[in-house]
Amino acid sequence: DMAEELKKYTSKESVITPFGVNVESFSQRVPVLSRDRVTIGVVKGLEKVYGINFLVEGFAQLVSFEEYDNLRLLIVGEGSEKEALMRQCT
Repeated sequence: DMAEELKKYTSKESVITPFGVNVESFSQRVPVLSRDRVTIGVVKGLEKVYGINFLVEGFAQLVSFEEYDNLRLLIVGEGSEKEALMRQCT
C-alpha cells in the first residue's frame, strides 16, 4: 500500500523493506533470566551523557550488603566509555 501511495507523488523507483527480525541473529547464548539471581541492566550507547558509571558505582555499593548478593548487573552496548566502564567493573 505504501509503494502504491508513493507512486502518486514521484516516478522514482521504490524499494520495499519487509518488517521483521532475523531471530537467529539475536539468539540468546547465555540465559539472562534466573530464579537464583535478579538482573539489573541497561541496553544503551556507552557514552558519558548517560551516566552508566553512576549505575556501576551504585550497584557496587548495593552488592556490598550481604543480603543483596543475588544481584547481577548486565550492561549491553558499545561506545566511547566501554573501556572505562570495564575498568570500573573490575
